[in-house]
Amino acid sequence: MSARVLLVEDHPLVRHGVRMLLEQAGMTVCGEAESQAEALQALAATHPHLLLVDLTLWEESGLDLIRALPHDASAPKVLVYSMHEDWLHVRQAFQAGAQGYVTKRELSEVVLEAIQTVLSGGVYTSPRAARAIAEAGLETHLENLHEFSDREWEIFRLLGRGLGVADLAEALAISGRTVETHCSRMLVKLGLKGMKELRLLAVGDKTQA
Repeated sequence: MSARVLLVEDHPLVRHGVRMLLEQAGMTVCGEAESQAEALQALAATHPHLLLVDLTLWEESGLDLIRALPHDASAPKVLVYSMHEDWLHVRQAFQAGAQGYVTKRELSEVVLEAIQTVLSGGVYTSPRAARAIAEAGLETHLENLHEFSDREWEIFRLLGRGLGVADLAEALAISGRTVETHCSRMLVKLGLKGMKELRLLAVGDKTQA
């Protein structure tokens, strides 16, 4: 039976190109969506085997969609197809529940290989995404990123922009002591020794670039 794929992508031209690629490979594109609401509606109506999800959906995040999906045995597989090639996006996608991650600069053969691998029950990381993880050299710390609170994520990303404690406190309308407390908790969760290591890790987050 032909694999049924739901495309979740906010650029019509990209959807058209991916649809052509998949249909030429013998797959069925059973639906298209530009937002989380459209994707969830299409999911219920089309029952795909796999969702091919972009991480940037207009003003929404594909990560929120992935987290909102069912994750039981009957749930569709999820493959991220994204322009983002930094390690943090890759890790966040897997932590949200994706089974694969492919960057948009990969060859079409890589996309098809990723789909087949994920549909077969495997986990797939495309060459560029895998390189980002390897070059970060921080794999031992990344498993605990999912323990961050929403405020800690906010501080972490602003640290990546180069903001100091005083600037963070002003930007978030909290005290410097509160910022320091959050940073201390993040250091413990990540097993890091000090703020210098935390800042270096945060620089790897390109979500605000």
